[in-house]
Amino acid sequence: MSHKSVRQLIRDTAKSLGDNIQFVYARKTDFNQIRDKKYPFFQLELLTSNATFNPSNINLTSIYPIVITVYQLDSLDGAEDETTQILDDTDLLAQGFVRKLNQSLNEDTTILISEDTTVISNVSFTSFVKMTTDCLTGWIIKFNLEVPDDYDYCSLYE
Repeated sequence: MSHKSVRQLIRDTAKSLGDNIQFVYARKTDFNQIRDKKYPFFQLELLTSNATFNPSNINLTSIYPIVITVYQLDSLDGAEDETTQILDDTDLLAQGFVRKLNQSLNEDTTILISEDTTVISNVSFTSFVKMTTDCLTGWIIKFNLEVPDDYDYCSLYE
């Protein structure tokens, strides 16, 4: 599975949570430069991967450490109850995202992956309160996405 495929899978899963979801693929340091933000806002940080050859065949398996931040607008002088409600709401989005991604990996036959070859592991959720210049509250989702190699090795001989 290519960089593009992983990025699009994550984008499509995030956007499937609701019509009001804004998604961006960018460095965390670029967040304040993004104009016309709408919330809730999902930011996928730039992807990296490690790859190993599968011992049972010649295929490469890539592991992408995924980091997604789910932002919601908070108020700088907002009450604790308002911030708690934002954390509750964004937690539902973050948890729903991971469940939906896992479900799509196990059920979607339009993409050529299966539960035997694509694995989500080491999932963690970390909350944050009133970060960035926009005063945002939400969750950071981290997990590893292990994906199969989709390169056609026969093309080497064509």
